[in-house]
Amino acid sequence: HYFPAVFPPELVMGLSSFTFRLRAMPITDFCNDFKCASPAVVSSSSIRIFVNQPPSSGMLAVSPPVGFDDMLFTLAAQNWHDDNLPLFYTFHQSVYDPDLDYYLIRNRMQVPFVSTTLTVIGQKTNTVQLRLWVFDILFARAEAYSVVTVYERIQNVTVTLQKAQRASAIVQQLLNPEILLPSLNSIVSLSEN
Repeated sequence: HYFPAVFPPELVMGLSSFTFRLRAMPITDFCNDFKCASPAVVSSSSIRIFVNQPPSSGMLAVSPPVGFDDMLFTLAAQNWHDDNLPLFYTFHQSVYDPDLDYYLIRNRMQVPFVSTTLTVIGQKTNTVQLRLWVFDILFARAEAYSVVTVYERIQNVTVTLQKAQRASAIVQQLLNPEILLPSLNSIVSLSEN
């Protein structure tokens, strides 16, 4: 006979292996369970099943840890180990908010790094959370996270432009002949004394 067995993942999670044991015996009028059966008529067989473990010991490294939205960030999956090679890597980004979804950067490739721009446009924070999924060939998955700070370049240009405009206004005031000449006359008269 054929007896299919399906187990929910949470039943075997955290286990490295488990054993199935099948026992069989003839049913008679005098005995219908294993307690009364003679060991001579009971047959048994067992099989040990190993559970595929996800990749381990790795991390998600990001370089640089702070930057602008128009520059390239390198995300690298480092030091991941697994018996079931090759490994595949998927990279995601999200603004640092647990209620927001992640956006796919690159999906399930064997290359353990990606260089990409990161965005915070229209967000209230400059912190971007990055997520890495690492899969083995049998689809066991591990996750790693990292954060990076990303600034919008346009904001910095605007702030710098405003500072330059203020400095220019101060220089124009200082170069104004009505302000500059009396100041120079005061300096000259002090040096003559």
